[in-house]
Amino acid sequence: MFKTLYRCARTAARHENGPAARSRVAYLEHLAAGGATLHCLRANAGVLYRAAVCMNLDDASPVERTAVESAARDWAHRRYFNAMTSGPEGTEKEFRYITCRWLRFAGRLQEPARPPTPHQAELDAYCRYMTEERGLAQATVTTVRSELAKFLKYTAGKTLKQMRLADVEIFLAHLGEEGWTRHGINSMAHIIRGFFKYGEVQRWTKPGIGAEIHGPRVYRQEFLPLGPSGPDVQHLLASTETDHPYDIRDRAILLLLLNTPETKRKAVFWALNGHLNIADWRIVLRYEPGNDGGRFRQRRPKKSHVAWLARGHSPTKRPSPRRRSDA
Repeated sequence: MFKTLYRCARTAARHENGPAARSRVAYLEHLAAGGATLHCLRANAGVLYRAAVCMNLDDASPVERTAVESAARDWAHRRYFNAMTSGPEGTEKEFRYITCRWLRFAGRLQEPARPPTPHQAELDAYCRYMTEERGLAQATVTTVRSELAKFLKYTAGKTLKQMRLADVEIFLAHLGEEGWTRHGINSMAHIIRGFFKYGEVQRWTKPGIGAEIHGPRVYRQEFLPLGPSGPDVQHLLASTETDHPYDIRDRAILLLLLNTPETKRKAVFWALNGHLNIADWRIVLRYEPGNDGGRFRQRRPKKSHVAWLARGHSPTKRPSPRRRSDA
C-alpha cells in the first residue's frame, strides 16, 4: 500500500516500519475500496503515521479519546510549525478527525458516554418514517438525525407541546450568530419544518407551526462579485488605448467601473471628446459641487489648443502664442 502511495522508497519504508502499520494499512485499504483519491489517501496516511508515532500506538490496544485530543493539540502547537498548513486550529481538527475515524473503524476508540438526546423516541420514529415510508437515502436520514439533535438539545427543557414558532426562530438566529451561512440556515429550517409537520400528524406538537417555519432568503447570485477588481479593469483599459470607435466607447465604460471621482471625470471627457487623443482631461472638464449633487461643466478649449492636440503634440504643453513677427 505505501509503495503505491509514495514514489520515494525511504518515505514508503518509514511508513511500513512505523508503529501500528497493519492497522493503518487496513484502514487505508478500506478508504481505497470506498473510492478515495490518491491525494486523500496520502493525506490520511500522513496523519495516521504522525498519530501512531506521537501516541506510540500498537495494533490492538484501546485508545481514549482524551489521548487523541491531547496529541492533536500538541501536534498543532508544536514548536517547528509547517508554514504550508492551514493554521493550528485546522491542523488540530484534521488530526483529531482522521485519527478518531481510524480508531473507530478498528474498534479501539473509547469515547465517553454522551448524554441522551431529548425526545429520542420521537426522533427515531421520524427517521424510521423517512426510511420506510418515504424511501430516503441513509445518508439523508443520518444528516437529518444529526441536525435535528442540535435543535432538540438547544431547546432542552421544553416538551414538544410547549415549543412555539419563536423557539425555532431564536435557534435559527443563534446559528447565524455562530457563523452559519444563509444556505446552511435555510437547510436547517427545511429539516425542522419537516419534523414539525410530521409531529402535527402524530399530535406531538401544536398545529400550524411547521407551515410558518421559513429560512432566510437565499439569493441565486449571492456569491458573484459586484464587479471586476481594479487590476482587472486596468488590464482591460490597456487594451482599449486605440482610435477605434468601439474602443473609445468601451474605455469610457471601463473608467466608470473604477468608481472614483477622477475616473468618472475621465470617462465623461472620453465620451464627449473621444475623437481626439487627449490625455489632459483637466483642461476641458471642471466639477462644480452644488445642492443638486454637483455636475460637470465643459470648458471648451481654444481652437489653437485643439489644433495643437489634433496634430499629435503633447497635451501637457500649451501652444506658444502667435507673435506679430510670425504673421
